[in-house]
Amino acid sequence: LDRYLIPPAVAALDRFLESRVTLPLSEAVELIRPISLGKGDEGDLLIREASPADIGESDFLPEPKKELLIDRPQLRKARSQRLLPGDVLLSVKGTIGSVALVPKDAPVEGESHFWTAGQSFMILRPKQGKISAVALLEYFSNAAVKASLRSLAAGAVIQTIAIKDLKDFEVPIPSEKESAAIESAFQTRQERRAEIRLLLEEIDRERSSSWPHSDLQEWQSRS
Repeated sequence: LDRYLIPPAVAALDRFLESRVTLPLSEAVELIRPISLGKGDEGDLLIREASPADIGESDFLPEPKKELLIDRPQLRKARSQRLLPGDVLLSVKGTIGSVALVPKDAPVEGESHFWTAGQSFMILRPKQGKISAVALLEYFSNAAVKASLRSLAAGAVIQTIAIKDLKDFEVPIPSEKESAAIESAFQTRQERRAEIRLLLEEIDRERSSSWPHSDLQEWQSRS
């Protein structure tokens, strides 16, 4: 292809990958494609289904807002796409490229209240010894990688990445030294985020104790 026809983000990613050990995504992770669980308004088992709207500024997936009620015949289907700690969610339909890491405290036991993913997502479950979940998250959260993913999407109304294109998408396999640095940087970022959250909470408390908020709090306790 003429270099002028290649989007700048794709060209930048190609240069980044040239000198690195890479694998097709399908060899680095197990790809789990969620299927429809129906309307989710009948049944005695409650589960939560993640959507791209749940993903915010945090690296981690928060508790999904959408609740589904399923019956026991649907349970096996739901369990096959249950989210496990360390899974990476990547949106491949509609909002292309949203990515989040499933946290360690995501519920996985029992017949209900576990998390699953909607059909806009692909669940990426890292294979042992290939690439860590954190490295995978960092890679797919990069702007050039997101733009490269979007360049593969097709669809007149709703953009979607074909499963074959996703399977063939190249991912770099970090060295042990790089992996350690990635994990360290990620942990440092989480600590900084925690500090920021505490600071924002302190600011909110200070504001609540100042005029006129301190004098107008009484009505809230009565409502």
